[in-house]
Amino acid sequence: MHLTNSGVVCEPLLPQQVQMLSQLQVQRPVSAIHLCSVHGAAVAVPALLLFFGAPPWWTLGIGGFVISLAYLYIGYSESRRQQFWLSPLSFFFFWYVIGYGLSAIYAATQAYDPGFLTLLEQAVPGEDLAAGYVITLTGALSLHLSYSAVRSLSSNAIRSREDLAGRSDFRLWAFVFLLGIAALLRPSLFASIGTARAILQFAPFGILLAFCSFPRQYFGLPGVLYRSLFVLGNALLMFSAFIYGSKLTAMLSLLPIFSVVLHRPKLRKMLPLMLIAGACLYFFVVAPIIMTARRSTIDESQSQKIQSAAGETVAAFDEDLRFALQEQVEHLLYRQFESTSAGFIVGDVRERGFRYGETMQNLTYAFIPRILWPEKPTVTRGSWFTAYLGGSASEEESQTSTGIYSAAELYWNFGFAGVVLGMALLGGVFALLFTMVGAGPHQLVVPMIVFINLVERIVEQASASEVFVVLIYLLLFTFIYRYFSPPIEGVQSKFAFYATTAVRKHR
Repeated sequence: MHLTNSGVVCEPLLPQQVQMLSQLQVQRPVSAIHLCSVHGAAVAVPALLLFFGAPPWWTLGIGGFVISLAYLYIGYSESRRQQFWLSPLSFFFFWYVIGYGLSAIYAATQAYDPGFLTLLEQAVPGEDLAAGYVITLTGALSLHLSYSAVRSLSSNAIRSREDLAGRSDFRLWAFVFLLGIAALLRPSLFASIGTARAILQFAPFGILLAFCSFPRQYFGLPGVLYRSLFVLGNALLMFSAFIYGSKLTAMLSLLPIFSVVLHRPKLRKMLPLMLIAGACLYFFVVAPIIMTARRSTIDESQSQKIQSAAGETVAAFDEDLRFALQEQVEHLLYRQFESTSAGFIVGDVRERGFRYGETMQNLTYAFIPRILWPEKPTVTRGSWFTAYLGGSASEEESQTSTGIYSAAELYWNFGFAGVVLGMALLGGVFALLFTMVGAGPHQLVVPMIVFINLVERIVEQASASEVFVVLIYLLLFTFIYRYFSPPIEGVQSKFAFYATTAVRKHR
């Protein structure tokens, strides 16, 4: 064990550990140009249908079917571009198989008869839904193109690394893990650090993901101890994520277990069963309980609301299992269809014009530390958008948060050009950060935290301004870490992060 001049405690790797990591192989990946071409061709289908005046149900239905197949293929191909199965871009495509694929098909069936979909108190006509759908798909394509371009420019620096760094001391792993758990269970204690709290809350996800992705032999731990830490860590993470009250956070807590299955050939045959179990967990436990707890108006703690909601959920499923399950599936497909918000904004622009930065004024104060300005307004825009839609009398009275979503907010303020350029900027920053920390599984704590935040934030895009704020914080965090990191012998790149990931030798 040694202390680097950056103050990071590391444990040197044993020769057998280096050999184990360097043997991680990835099959020849599909080229990024090919995947971008597939994406462009898929987006062109609904775009051409919209351009030639096809009924909006065709644009949504046919487009959703094509996008579902294309995103599954791209997500699978992206997951094989590095030795670790998970990357921000692969997760993006797997996630939006639902949001841009299945949800679009569902929206077409629901809007066909009435001619519109509702968004709180607003009715969004089918023509605007189709236009919003194409806008969000264009934004996703722009993000993909930019991400791939920046990654290709930086990939040579990653490939130049032939040896491996030590890993952070386990005491640091445990400390940051427990600190992140505390931020999930008692977020009010960390309110003074603002956006950094959101970054810290995902630290235990990254640490446990790395722990579960390496085999027991890599750590040199006895089988009983390794399995005990595995069970305890996953149980604590899933419990904390569930109590936190976010469906996305609760489901992300399954990533470490999912990684265990993918990295152990003997367990891969359990993958279909695990996917079914995950779906059942979401529809029967996570979604109904968390949504019921959110609607509660009783002045209780979050854990008490969860307990009460669990009782109501059991009663609802006992009364009519089929109806309750159908309601949860439809609710998922409706909530994941971001283009409803984009469709509303299309109509708002037609009536009132572009906003030219009006909805992004939170960027003017987002970087003032809350510890210096305790009364600083919230950076998030969900409550404000709820009030704008008529769901509440004011932002302060909003009981729910409604996503504007990145592409829609960019269109609202700067038009179609804003969507293309803004989403390209987002994609470039995501790729830059990803190439800085490299592909997983990571051995040092800081890259673990940055990596898992990229995976989460690339799909949790409630508004463009919120994503920009988090990415800038991550950039500052990463550059500060780089500044205090020691130079690495044999690495030509000016970034020292490439030693913080378990990189295999390319042959």
